[in-house]
Amino acid sequence: MKKQPTDFSSVGLFCQSLSLDAWGSFLWALGVIESPYAVPTPAVITKAPSSSEARSIVLRAVTRLRSCFEKGGRFSDLAPEVAAAPLVGTILDPAGDLDRTVFLNWFGAIFGEREVAALVRRHRVLSQMSLF
Repeated sequence: MKKQPTDFSSVGLFCQSLSLDAWGSFLWALGVIESPYAVPTPAVITKAPSSSEARSIVLRAVTRLRSCFEKGGRFSDLAPEVAAAPLVGTILDPAGDLDRTVFLNWFGAIFGEREVAALVRRHRVLSQMSLF
């Protein structure tokens, strides 16, 4: 699946080099939290959703993205509504060649460079990769 072309230009995202797994993680991160500043339980992040729950998550993610871009917002405006765990999961275990790089950039755009630095300090694999 990672070589399948992806096109999310309808919601303002252009990055054909991402795997479908990464896109799924991104939509999951943007849609799993139901209301701003809510803290999801680990069970909500890790459980497999029903079909209707999955549709709701994707719809919420797409709605948030469209609303943000229509208002001229930035990724950082989405921070109260984004769950970090799916983004971190893709950063640590990417399915595609550029998933890690793109997700580190998106993570920084959403949560700030200070959080990226903290993430790199917590996970050795990321700090080792920056040496090369």
